Amino acid sequence: METIDAILLGIIIVLMIAMVLFILEFYGIISFGIFPESWLYVKGKVEDRLNDSSSSSVPANGNTLPSNTSPNNTPVDTTPEPTPATTDQVVVPPPPAKPRFIGCFGDHPWKAGRADRRTNVNEWNHTLADRALPLFGGEPRTVAQCNEEAKKRGSKYFGLQDVQGAQATAAQCFLSSATRPYDIDGSAPGCQVMPDGNTAGKGWTNAIYEAV
Repeated sequence: METIDAILLGIIIVLMIAMVLFILEFYGIISFGIFPESWLYVKGKVEDRLNDSSSSSVPANGNTLPSNTSPNNTPVDTTPEPTPATTDQVVVPPPPAKPRFIGCFGDHPWKAGRADRRTNVNEWNHTLADRALPLFGGEPRTVAQCNEEAKKRGSKYFGLQDVQGAQATAAQCFLSSATRPYDIDGSAPGCQVMPDGNTAGKGWTNAIYEAV
């Protein structure tokens, strides 16, 4: 038995010594030629790869690169690009211009003292040429319709006259001429505001507008 124990102990001691020598040569501390050249080549390649990967992420001074810096130390612009402006915005056109209301004026061809009053002219004996607005634009006409007629015929002013009823929104349309002022018979009180907010004259009274 003592002989077997001595043999086992010797084997254990030899194995421990072999393990120590194995470790020393593996890490290159002592070289006994235990490992073949191919194994040492592979080991060297693995160590080189590990060294390269660690040195590429850390600069020579040991400081890590900022997140906005490229590997060659060039700053990288991280500012977000501006959002392009949309082109689908709806453009609302301005409302059309409205004829300008000037006031209410009489239409009395027979009025005494008129500079162009003809002899023996009265309320029933006169022509369109005797009126304060000597051009007829039709009836019934709204303010917008009479304005269009004035523009077509080159009249600067137009008037609405003889509105019929409180709910009416149209009346007779008369147009100015370049030879007679619309206020030849002076101002008059006979006008009414129609339901649409515009003004028209009653009998023998023009609600005068400037055409646009």
